[in-house]
Formats: sequence, structure tokens, C-alpha cells
Amino acid sequence: MNNKLIEKSIAVSARPYMYILTVMLFLLSCGSDNNTPTEDLGNTTNHYLKLQPSGLNVIKVSCLEENFVFPFQVKMIGNKTNQRVKAQLNTWNEDELKAYNNKEKTSYTLLPSSLYSLTSTEVSFEEGISIVDVEVKFNPSKVFAESRKKGIEYLIALKLTSNEIRVRDRQDEILLSLSFDYPTVGFATSAKEISMNKDLIPVDIDVTLDYKVNGIPTANPWDFTCQFIVPSNAEELVAEYNKAYKASYQLLSGSNYDLGEGISFKGGETKASGKITIKRDGMATYYHYNLENVLIMELFAVKEYVILK
Repeated sequence: MNNKLIEKSIAVSARPYMYILTVMLFLLSCGSDNNTPTEDLGNTTNHYLKLQPSGLNVIKVSCLEENFVFPFQVKMIGNKTNQRVKAQLNTWNEDELKAYNNKEKTSYTLLPSSLYSLTSTEVSFEEGISIVDVEVKFNPSKVFAESRKKGIEYLIALKLTSNEIRVRDRQDEILLSLSFDYPTVGFATSAKEISMNKDLIPVDIDVTLDYKVNGIPTANPWDFTCQFIVPSNAEELVAEYNKAYKASYQLLSGSNYDLGEGISFKGGETKASGKITIKRDGMATYYHYNLENVLIMELFAVKEYVILK
């Protein structure tokens, strides 16, 4: 009888330890099931390649530069550096770019390969080598000219692959987004009231230049001129303006203005002024219908508008 009580007592008292032992084994099991590689050079199981840096990198350059170099590295992690390994750097295809743009809500265009170069698309690790340096080179002034002409934002996208060694996920791609510091010219004011009390009305148009490099205001280094033009979508702009401000403007006829010779900037100047002429002849017809005239202009190649009313 006493033996049975002793056996029962031992069985009951042993249960908590069994539970504790089970929990400890479970936690140890979870801790050892780790597939994320570490950068332990002495760990023979973690032998792989990676890019450094990787992911998206924003490159800010001046539109005036003619040569720019972006260095990065291909690294071999692990202790098997006594073997020869080869890998490749490939550019993204259009499907990969489309997937990225959709995911990140961006609108990048791949920079044509003719506008940049790599030191090599083949990456070779000789015995005892664990790092290979790579450089991306391009001419910022040429890339900027293409970007502005086409109105697009360029991206250089490269992917590291190999048939001989594992390449680490999420560190196998490098994206270079190109951001340019460039001067902008804009109208000093967006609207100007004109009194039509003469047949020919000269109007001064003030323009400003803004130029920053790395966020720092920089002196204007150029002598240059800008022209005034009437944009091809001027009618649409007038309609949008009328809708937004509940107005009833009508685009001024081309026979009623002379846009003059534009404006000229000299080195060091950030402000300039040009003249246009408004001609009153024939405008009375519009007033008969209670409409006002408006002239919408833009600076050549600069999407900033001024309304003369």
C-alpha cells in the first residue's frame, strides 16, 4: 500500500519537470532553426555572395558634371575563400522594372546601357579573395539632357547571379536612382494686371534663377538667354483657370501681342527682366460680350506660366 502511494507521489511530482523539460527543448529547437545567414567568416555553412551597398541608392549629382563614378562591392561571406568562384551582374529587364514600379508606386525608366558602363559584368573571385570592387560610370550632363528631353526619371538596376555559389536574397540587387541638381528659371509673379489705356502697352516681365548644389544656393556661372512662348495647350490652361477661379477669360489672339526678344542673364545674376507688348487694336469686340482677354506665356523649356490679363 505504501509502495503505491510512493509511486503515485513520484509520478505527480515529476510532471512539472517534464513540462519544463519539454518547453526548454522546444525553445532550443526554435533557436537552432535559423536560416538567416550571418557574416561569421568562420562558419562553413554560410557561404554566399552579397552586394554592398544593396537596394535603392539615390545618387545626387550636378547636371554640369561630365564624369561620375559610383563604387560598390561584391563580397564573399564564409571561410571558403580558397576556391575560385564566378558571378554575373545583369541589368533588370522590363518585367522586373514594371513589377518594382507597381510595388513602390514609382515611374522609373531603365537608363539605356549606352549611357553608363560597368568595370565588368563578370565578377571573378580568385583564391584568397573575398571582395571584388565594381564601378558604375556615367556622364551626368548627358543623362540629364536625355532625362529632361523625354521627361522621365532614370534608374540603373543590377542583379547579382551565380551558378557556382549562393547569392543572398535581398542583397543581390542594387538600384541607382539618379537625382540632378540643376538651375530653374521661373516667373517672379504668376499674374499681372494691365490697364489697356493705350494702343501699345509695354509690359515688364520679371524672371528669377534658382540654382542649388546639394541644397546650397550656388552662384549663376552662365551667360544665357530665355525666350517667351505661348504653349501649345494654352487654350486648355485658360479653360482650367476659368473653372478653378470661376472666371470667363478668353485667350488673347496672337495678333494682339509681341513677345519680344526674351530675357538675358549674365554670370552671377539671379534676376532678369524682359519686355512684351500688348496691342489694343481689335480687343473691343471681346468686351462687347463681357469677356476679358488673357495671355498665357511660358519660358522656353520651363513649365512655369504667367497670366497677363
